[in-house]
Amino acid sequence: MRACKSLSVLILVFLEIALVASPEGFAWAVRNGSFDLLLPAPHEVQVGTGEVVLGIPIRLSAPEPWKAAVGRSLWLLNEVLESRRAGPVAIAKKTSGAAIHVVRKPKGDMPENGYELTIAGGAIELAASDLGGVFNGLTTLAQLLELGSGGAVRVPNGRIRDWPELPTRAVHIDMTCQQYSAAYVQKLMRILARYKVNAILMEYSDMFPFREHKAICRPD
Repeated sequence: MRACKSLSVLILVFLEIALVASPEGFAWAVRNGSFDLLLPAPHEVQVGTGEVVLGIPIRLSAPEPWKAAVGRSLWLLNEVLESRRAGPVAIAKKTSGAAIHVVRKPKGDMPENGYELTIAGGAIELAASDLGGVFNGLTTLAQLLELGSGGAVRVPNGRIRDWPELPTRAVHIDMTCQQYSAAYVQKLMRILARYKVNAILMEYSDMFPFREHKAICRPD
């Protein structure tokens, strides 16, 4: 029991460090050509020179069939921008009024759940063949926004092409030695999603809190 509690505390400490570590140090690394702080590490990275400064309000365009789904994923960006007083991101009615463009590629042009993020020429383009790729691309963009320093919202120029080696990126949560609240698990899921984790395995064993079947629960 003590070992499980220690492990859960260690996980929380690691996640909090990842979220609140010095933005100035992160910004220095990104602006000096290092995208090594992105998690998980992208497959292909081309570092450019300069940066894109996003004006407020930030607008994003998306193909009509994807607009609703993309809108539901904008919390990835808005959680970062909220602390900078620069959000929320709005869906633009016209492509010409947006700084971030989601582009739908034909099936086969990109690996499943893959994306290509191009930051250049004062704009950001996120290309993908499916909504899984859009989500993954938005997580990378959110990390780049979070790595920036205070003041204007800046993103370093470059090109990132990435895809998952496996369709499922899962984390195992052991509930057999410590019961976590629903609120805690929901918060943990949102944090993990920001690092492209798309599944969790919750192991209860005989610890599941059945309300009407007490006979199959552990006595304690």
